[in-house]
Amino acid sequence: MAINPLKAFLFAAGGTVAAAGTAYVSGALDPYLNPTPPAQVAAQTPPAAPKSADPGTEARLPAAEVPAAPAAVPQATAPSAPAADAAAPAAAGPVAPSFDVVRVESNGSIVVAGNAAPNAKVEILN
Repeated sequence: MAINPLKAFLFAAGGTVAAAGTAYVSGALDPYLNPTPPAQVAAQTPPAAPKSADPGTEARLPAAEVPAAPAAVPQATAPSAPAADAAAPAAAGPVAPSFDVVRVESNGSIVVAGNAAPNAKVEILN
């Protein structure tokens, strides 16, 4: 029995089908055949940077008034409005809770550790 090109081709095709079938059954092709989108995870938004005033007015101070005649009693200047009100940080939106560790014991008890806003009510759903 001589090896002709048709027999060699059929042997190679059979080997390829056997290898592809084994890969399919073992699940090696699942990432390529059924791509699943990544799970959505709540992302924390970065805090908003405070907006600064025009750069031309930041370092500029008001000109000091020079009295023409020396005053006997120095006048006390009223302090300007507190800058804390103007530079108050914007209220951040709600921050989604996140969890770091989930542990399930053999008796069925569950331990969840993570971060949430103070006094936040967090419910774990099935």
